[in-house]
Amino acid sequence: MIKPPIPAHEAERLAALQRYRILDTARDQEFDDLVTIARTICNTPMGAVTLIDRDRQWFKSLQGLEGEQTPRDDAFCAHTILAPQELTVVQDARDDARFSGNPSVVGDPHIRFYAGAPLLSSDGYALGSLCVFDSVPAQLAAPQANALRALSRQVSRMMEMRLLRMQIDHHQDEHDWYEARLAEYYQQLEQANLELSEQTRTDPLTGLSNRRALTAALADAIERAGEVPPAVAIVDIDHFKMVNDIHGHAEGDVVLTELAAVLKSQFAGRGMAARYGGEEFV
Repeated sequence: MIKPPIPAHEAERLAALQRYRILDTARDQEFDDLVTIARTICNTPMGAVTLIDRDRQWFKSLQGLEGEQTPRDDAFCAHTILAPQELTVVQDARDDARFSGNPSVVGDPHIRFYAGAPLLSSDGYALGSLCVFDSVPAQLAAPQANALRALSRQVSRMMEMRLLRMQIDHHQDEHDWYEARLAEYYQQLEQANLELSEQTRTDPLTGLSNRRALTAALADAIERAGEVPPAVAIVDIDHFKMVNDIHGHAEGDVVLTELAAVLKSQFAGRGMAARYGGEEFV
């Protein structure tokens, strides 16, 4: 048995394999179907779609045997990827120095015949193979060889389509995420605008409407008044300057807020009270 050498540009080949994000994924019927067709055409009881990782051979599809992976050093397909443009055919593994001592040859499943077509990435790296094998020696006729190559190209295209679907799903997820963030942003912006608008119409000290809000409300009331005109009362705090001078502006603010509370309690939904400016209220 000869240990399969490492291909040229192995780092790039492994990077290409990782790009497909297919290792250790669930079995897919579409890959199984192509293995079934390959086995039928080549008249073998066993077949697989294999991918050669750093130190293992992993099966995306496996028929006629059980298992998920084998050591790379024992993999027939690890030899197949060394010739990306060629079909690897072993008529009797017992007579091939590369495989005569292989555990799968000397033990179960006693592989004798093997044929593998490399699976190529979009940039030309051999990632694994579509292979068929049997426990008895055999040959591969030219039409069977051509069919195996064609099916291997279909497996490679299927991997490309799978990657494309994942990329589309990822972009859709990103789009949905950005749409959700944008909606949140607009909601926050609208709330901020409402709060800002409220601030521009409210006196920050007393919480009453300010002169701007009063002007708008008075104009609206006059327009809707009809035969009953609106009533307006102007309230001024006498000697307010003296309160500030003697007791300080903080105490003056208390007087303003107390008066504002009294005014709020009087109009209760039937009108409005506003701080017109300074100690003047309307």
